[in-house]
Amino acid sequence: MSFYNNGAIIGKTMDYRDSSNSGIWDLETIRQSVRIIPDYINYSGGQSGTYGLTFDKPSGTTQGDLMFCNVLLETDTVTVTPPSGWTKYSSEYRFGATGQRQTYQSFYKIAGGSEPTTYTFSHSAGSGLFESPICVRIGLNTFDPDVVVDANNNSQGVSTTTRTNSGVTTSVYNCTLLLFSVSWNSTPSSTPSGMSTIAVWDGSHSDHFQEGVAKGATGTKSLTQSTSNDYGMQLFAIKSKSDPGMAYLFKG
Repeated sequence: MSFYNNGAIIGKTMDYRDSSNSGIWDLETIRQSVRIIPDYINYSGGQSGTYGLTFDKPSGTTQGDLMFCNVLLETDTVTVTPPSGWTKYSSEYRFGATGQRQTYQSFYKIAGGSEPTTYTFSHSAGSGLFESPICVRIGLNTFDPDVVVDANNNSQGVSTTTRTNSGVTTSVYNCTLLLFSVSWNSTPSSTPSGMSTIAVWDGSHSDHFQEGVAKGATGTKSLTQSTSNDYGMQLFAIKSKSDPGMAYLFKG
């Protein structure tokens, strides 16, 4: 029997039959069901501190879940030290005009069997806002847990009322998109197409997600903001445990 990816729906059950005959389906077959594993978002954070941030473990976190933290500092050159067991995904992304520089850094951890109730990130800036959500998602690709991000894209703009990210092109099915967005004192007033809002921090920071993304180009993700101002955005496509083997069309 042959398998073809056809975009099965996350959260649904797919039925199929086994057959020993490749030309026709046998009448005496066994009916099988495969659960398309759903993604799940929860978060904790949105606090600030001079030299560090301590926040709670997101509720519902269990072994094998992915925790993804995007740290934002309203300063330029800075060193961030994560808690034990966290991995830095990408190098610092700095954006904004002189005097308004901000820095994103992202980290992730796959939850173990025993996790602390809080996590503390420290930094060397000594001043400037230090805040972040921490997101947890059930449905991590446990077949390759060290490669959690399929694609990512950074964007920034100057003196505009629209925050825009050109999107990413995913190489697998059923990714979850995480979009982190910030502006210099300008309130977001919309949500990017197809996405849901995780939270809005400090008036100008907003974070969003989208589940079950089809393989290929996601298209542009944008939102409007209350006043014309500078902004920065980071978009991540995170692999799902249901990629790619749960999206099949059967052919006898």
